[in-house]
Amino acid sequence: MRYLGYPLLCLILLTGCAGLADYTIPLPNGYRIDRTSAQQISIYSEEPIANEQNYRYTPPKITHIWWNDDFIIAKQAILKSENNCVAVPTEGKYAFWIIDMHAHLVYGPFDKNALAQQKELLGLPQKIKWTAIEDLHQ
Repeated sequence: MRYLGYPLLCLILLTGCAGLADYTIPLPNGYRIDRTSAQQISIYSEEPIANEQNYRYTPPKITHIWWNDDFIIAKQAILKSENNCVAVPTEGKYAFWIIDMHAHLVYGPFDKNALAQQKELLGLPQKIKWTAIEDLHQ
């Protein structure tokens, strides 16, 4: 038994434990950021999107966020598949999403110009201070 314990311990240490880097960051009004892997970071809610059964409001990978009492704006790194279908961010390519937290609606994806137009239509400030997801998880 003694000889079996050491290799088993080494195997556990070398393979790591899945989920140790996963986390949830609470946001206002029942929304949250869930990180289930390095590339799978999305915004979810306790309530589904209006007229749908989907609780995930954005596709992955959300890198930055801004919010007020009514809206969440998310910056999403566009993912592409590489070797063995591993999803990695495409350098410099982003999409933007706006979530109406009270109506449970999601608008997007937008590029920078379309985001500015949608912010104007919704009465949101044009200049916002982005917060990196990593800065929210301390």
